[in-house]
Amino acid sequence: MYEKKFICIFSIFATVILVRREKNFSC
Repeated sequence: MYEKKFICIFSIFATVILVRREKNFSC
């Protein structure tokens, strides 16, 4: 449960860093 949330947050963070223009992250 907690790990899934951490992965989701990490994915969003990574996506924002890699592609700050496009907000293409699915939680």
